[in-house]
Amino acid sequence: MPHLPSRITVVGATAVTAIIALGVGTAFAASGSSTTTGAAAATTRNGSHAKDPKIPQDATLQQIQAAAATAISRRVSSLNTAIAKVDKTADLGSDQATLLGTLRSDETGLTQLGQTIAGDNTLPTAKTDYKEIFSDYRVYALVLPVTRQVVVDDRIINTAGARLTKVAARIAAHETPADQTEVQALLTDLANQVSAATAAVKGQPATLEGYTPADWNANHQLLNTARSATKTAVADLVKARSDAKQAAADEGLKVR
Repeated sequence: MPHLPSRITVVGATAVTAIIALGVGTAFAASGSSTTTGAAAATTRNGSHAKDPKIPQDATLQQIQAAAATAISRRVSSLNTAIAKVDKTADLGSDQATLLGTLRSDETGLTQLGQTIAGDNTLPTAKTDYKEIFSDYRVYALVLPVTRQVVVDDRIINTAGARLTKVAARIAAHETPADQTEVQALLTDLANQVSAATAAVKGQPATLEGYTPADWNANHQLLNTARSATKTAVADLVKARSDAKQAAADEGLKVR
């Protein structure tokens, strides 16, 4: 029997807990209004709300331009924050390039749109261009939520499941005849939970990355099915982690 240390680290803050902490659903932010008079609310990770400036029905050209500058600046800042985070995330595989491409494309497009609105010389044109900030980009309703959820799904597929499986192998190598039946049952359930978690979100990142603002405009519930699947996968991993902790404890290993 191979020698194993008497202390074993069961996947915690670096995997399952980190996934849960990321959250699913609210993502980086929520939806925004597509009207010239509405306020596009963005829900931040800590639950606070920031809003685009309200535009009165009788807004002047200058008011439209000022509101557009503020709205675009907020979105560009949010996109740049997301770009920095995605760029540092190591377990995204090919999704990293896909996400960065979308984020950077929107950042460029919004910057150019801001320049266009700043140069508009009629009120109707400025109003039409202003609406594009919301209808053509959907930064808070779609792009950032998709980015965040793909990160979560890839961590489930590429990191958390693999780490739990590795821990299970270490525990199995430490089994004794006296506790083999109970421990093996736990490890079997662990493997089933990891498999279920992976299956729940398999292929989902590519589907999410394929959604467009037009898709979201036609169906505001577009992300609900994927969010539900990811929540199920996270619950599976939480159960798998519980199995690992119990199996390790049954083996007399100190769990941390």
